[in-house]
Amino acid sequence: MSTIISSTNGVTKIGAGLARFSGNNSYAGSTTISNGTLEITHNNALGTNAAGTSVASGATLQLSSSVSIGTEALSLSGTGVSNGGALRSVSGTNSFAGAITLAAASRINSDADSLTLSGNITNGSNALTVGGAGNTTISGSIGSGAGGLV
Repeated sequence: MSTIISSTNGVTKIGAGLARFSGNNSYAGSTTISNGTLEITHNNALGTNAAGTSVASGATLQLSSSVSIGTEALSLSGTGVSNGGALRSVSGTNSFAGAITLAAASRINSDADSLTLSGNITNGSNALTVGGAGNTTISGSIGSGAGGLV
């Protein structure tokens, strides 16, 4: 969807399919991915970083086209659509600078090219699996809980 979303409300992705946000969005509410995949191809596709983004179990936030996401807080749950990652980088040199909280055991995948995570990752008692054929760089700290890194 290349239409620009501008609102004080949030956005919820429902349904098993793929939705793509490619606009310079400025909505101020949270982004919730309840099911399926939300692909973002613009640095501001998730709106302002005021309220954060959450990815439910069985859903995926997919990065492509060399996006650079700022300090957007991100909550992850699960392994994503078809175990491909709750956070998934599919093409380009993508980066995510916000803090990531694991609300459940979660998977992050870089399928191609590279993904850089520079925010801290809080795992609580949840395991984090990092995979994929691409390169993943984590420069923030991982921890403050009993969960492990797989």
